[in-house]
Amino acid sequence: MKILHVIAQKPDDTGSGIYVKNMMSWAAQRGHTQALVAAFNQGDCVPFFLMDTFLVEFDTEDLPFYMPGMSDEMPYPSTPYGQLAQEELAMWEEAFEHQLLKAKQDFRPDVVLAHHLWLLTAKVRDVFWDLPVMAICHGSDLRQVQKNQHLNPKVLPACHRLDAIFALNQYQKEEIAKQYGCQQERVIITGIGYDDELFYPGYGEKYKQTHRDIIYAGKMARAKGVESLLRITGRLCRTKDISLSLVGSGTNKHWEELAPDNATFYGQQPQEELARMFRAHHLFVLPSFYEGLPLVCLEAFGSGLPVVMSDIPGVKEWLGPEIVHSGYIRFVTLPSMLDVDFPHPHELSLFEDRFQEAMERMLAIVPDTEHMQALARKRSWSRVFESIEGTLHFHSSS
Repeated sequence: MKILHVIAQKPDDTGSGIYVKNMMSWAAQRGHTQALVAAFNQGDCVPFFLMDTFLVEFDTEDLPFYMPGMSDEMPYPSTPYGQLAQEELAMWEEAFEHQLLKAKQDFRPDVVLAHHLWLLTAKVRDVFWDLPVMAICHGSDLRQVQKNQHLNPKVLPACHRLDAIFALNQYQKEEIAKQYGCQQERVIITGIGYDDELFYPGYGEKYKQTHRDIIYAGKMARAKGVESLLRITGRLCRTKDISLSLVGSGTNKHWEELAPDNATFYGQQPQEELARMFRAHHLFVLPSFYEGLPLVCLEAFGSGLPVVMSDIPGVKEWLGPEIVHSGYIRFVTLPSMLDVDFPHPHELSLFEDRFQEAMERMLAIVPDTEHMQALARKRSWSRVFESIEGTLHFHSSS
């Protein structure tokens, strides 16, 4: 089967980019021929783990702005979709349509697998009107539909005509049906996987020391709860021997001014280095107010790290009862939201108190890392691709 993968972003950054990379890796192992339509900014290093590629280059004379990202704050220079002028949006559409038509003519796919239920997937449906087109929802697309409703007339009708949609969990499935008007029968829950060969536990000797190392991995952004985490850490270090490592892209200067002395910013790290850092730490934290694809919490759990994270809708159902009730992950109730990812200021301090209490409880335990690894492996990428592959075969042969 010839599969064309399509994403409007870089194919190896962010959760959705890692998803694309792993889907292509497993599809190759299963013997499928593949090509990719993706984007990058001028000067970026393009990862040619890829086969045939049809790339749209931004920050050029033809596209004089950074590539738009599904989040308003991306781990690389980007332009929020809501800030695109009409002329820029028209240029964006023309550039991607050119590469899609080129891929249709040169690669001749049997089926198209698009990422995000958003503008590019709508364009894919129109260009490949005569082929099966399926799309993967990553959660950030649901946020775009809410934040940029002026673009929905371009998105919703085309996404409604998709042959199938893959969702991460039941919550997403219901939201897709509600926001896009799609029949739930066409929305298939696949979950999301992690690389169990890369993320695995370290040695237990680190728990013999009294010092505890806490790690956060994600964008340095307000919506990720970074400011709250720095305040919590500042309070904890008054009574506990702890340190905080923050891994991820963003403008660190602002956060460094707010950070306690025991916090260190490492910037964005390759997956291999993140996995090594997980093995050297004791606790993973994710105080986000909104998450589209919290793959990192499963990577940390599979590395033997207890997890404290916000109770993001759909995450418990995705992880499954075995992990949720393992005793090694605690979910903290979110504050009320004034916007999709903006917490009510009057409830923020209570959220921080709850998060701090959960951290203190998890810092006191010594986890059974082998058991955690065994539970996480049930969410490997191979199982995710197998659940998608059957649907691709069905539509490509019908």
